[in-house]
Amino acid sequence: MNNDLNDPDIRPLWQAVADRLESGADAASIKTLRVALNQAGRARLTGWLATSLRGRRLKEQNGLLTVPVPKLLEALGMNEEHLHTFVENLIGISDNAQIRRDTEQARRHLWEYAAKLLPDTPRLVAGLRTAGVSKESIGTVTERVEALARARTLLPLRRPVHLARLALTCAGDPHYFDLAEPGNGARLVHMTSEILNQPIPDTPLAERLLLAKVGIYAERLSQTVLVLNIDAVGDSVTDEVIRAAKAARRPHHLSLYDLTENPPTLANHERWQIVENPSVLEEAMIRRPDAPIVCTRGAFAAVDHALLFLARAQGVPMSYSGDLDRGGRTAAHAAHRYGADIHLMDDATEHDAIGAGPLMTWPQNVPVVAHPSQVPSTHGGGLTVFQEHPALLDRLLGPDPEDPLHPSRLTQHSR
Repeated sequence: MNNDLNDPDIRPLWQAVADRLESGADAASIKTLRVALNQAGRARLTGWLATSLRGRRLKEQNGLLTVPVPKLLEALGMNEEHLHTFVENLIGISDNAQIRRDTEQARRHLWEYAAKLLPDTPRLVAGLRTAGVSKESIGTVTERVEALARARTLLPLRRPVHLARLALTCAGDPHYFDLAEPGNGARLVHMTSEILNQPIPDTPLAERLLLAKVGIYAERLSQTVLVLNIDAVGDSVTDEVIRAAKAARRPHHLSLYDLTENPPTLANHERWQIVENPSVLEEAMIRRPDAPIVCTRGAFAAVDHALLFLARAQGVPMSYSGDLDRGGRTAAHAAHRYGADIHLMDDATEHDAIGAGPLMTWPQNVPVVAHPSQVPSTHGGGLTVFQEHPALLDRLLGPDPEDPLHPSRLTQHSR
C-alpha cells in the first residue's frame, strides 16, 4: 500500500491535500477534494474506493474529480492525523495558518502601539490602518508611526523650521516628509489638520499654508513661478521687484515665500496670458509683446496656486493656454477654477495646426515629419499639438517675420 501511496500518478491528490492544509484548514475539516488526475491516477484512486463506490463513478466536472476524503481515509486505513503526517512528509507543508496568526497579532500590536503614541490624532491612526499593512510592511509602517509621534511632540514649533530639518530630526532622513510621493508628507499634513481641527487641505498651496501654522515651512524658496511684464501697485518688497522687472522688460521668478510672506498688490488693468511652457516665455522675450505673461507648471504646484489665487482675489483678468493634450487640459481646468478663460485650446485650434501641414520639408533626401509632432496624444488619439507650434505662437505672441523656424521659410526652399 505504501508504494501505491507514493505513486507519482496519484501525487496531485496529495498536493491538493497539502494546499488545503497550507490554507489553514485542519485535516478533519477536509471533506471533499477536487483534483485532476491522469488515467493511471484515476485507476489507482478508483481501486482504493471500489468498495465504497459500489460500481458508481466519481463525480467529475471540467476535468476535476470530486474525491470523498473520509471514504478515502477509511479505504486506506488512515485517520486525519495520519493523513497530515503523510502529506507533510511527502509534499511538505508551510504553516501559513501560523504565519497568518503571527501577522495578525503583529498588526494588532502595531495599532495598539500607534494609538498609544498618537492618542490625540485618532483619525490619522484610522487612516494609517485603512491603508492596510502586510507582513512585509509592518516594519515600515511602524517606523512611519514613530516618526509621526516624534513630530507630534514638537508641534506646534517654538519658531518656524524647514520641513527637511523636521524630517531629519524625526526620521533621520531630510526627505522623509516630502510632500510629493513617495514621501510621507501627506501623513504629516493629515496629522496637522487633526491637531488644528481643520479640514484636510485639497490643494498643494493649502497643504503648505496649513503646515506653516504649526511652524513648518515647505518649499517656499525652491518653488517659483516665472513672470514677464506683469505689474504691481503696492508698497511691499515684492511689489518693488515686480515693477523693476517690468521696467527692465526682463523675466522674474516669484517664489512661494514672496507670495505668502510679502504678497504683492497686482495691477489689474491688463489681461494676463498664462502659458504652460518656459519656451513660450523665452520666445516672448524675443518677440517683445507688451502683454503680461505668466508661465506655470504643467501640473500646478503650490506657488502656481498662490499666484492665481492672488490674481483672482485682486481682479486680474486671465487667459490660459497650454499644450493640447491631457496634461494641458488638466492644467487649463485648474486655471479656470481661478477665473481664467481657456484660450487656443479648442478643436478649431487643433484642426488649424494639423491642417497647416508639415513644419519643414527639406532637405529633400530626409523623410518629412508630416504631422505637428511625433508625440501620441493622450487626449482623443492622434498626435499632440504643442504650444511651440508656430500657428499657436503667432496667435499668442504676434507674428515674427524674422522667425527662422516658421513653416513659410522651411517648406518653400531647400539648402
